[in-house]
Amino acid sequence: MEVLSSELAKGIVDRTMGVVSHNINIMNEQGTIIASGDKSRIGNIHEGAIIALQRKSEFIVDENESEKLKGVLPGINLVIEFKNRVVGVIGVTGRPEEVSQYGKLIKSTAEMIIEQEHIIRGVRVE
Repeated sequence: MEVLSSELAKGIVDRTMGVVSHNINIMNEQGTIIASGDKSRIGNIHEGAIIALQRKSEFIVDENESEKLKGVLPGINLVIEFKNRVVGVIGVTGRPEEVSQYGKLIKSTAEMIIEQEHIIRGVRVE
């Protein structure tokens, strides 16, 4: 069963972008952008997400780092976890020192939405 669908990721981005004035991207387990406030980025590979996935931890991208990586703008990338498994990455675009304050809150919110969705699916199945 797919844990983080594009549809669910789009809902998370839409809800979050209504509150935060920075672009949000959600990448799947392969590092492909599956939802974004910037629709032109959907379908692109995000090298920052790939690094976060490999490390299984956050990856901060500054101006210098963004110039070296494909499909990456300055910001933070945080792994999304579900049942102790990394299922994707959430990226917040902007100067890391400005967006890092939002990062953990956005990650936590995304994980709660995923959890709730899977609880609802479980109830429907039973």
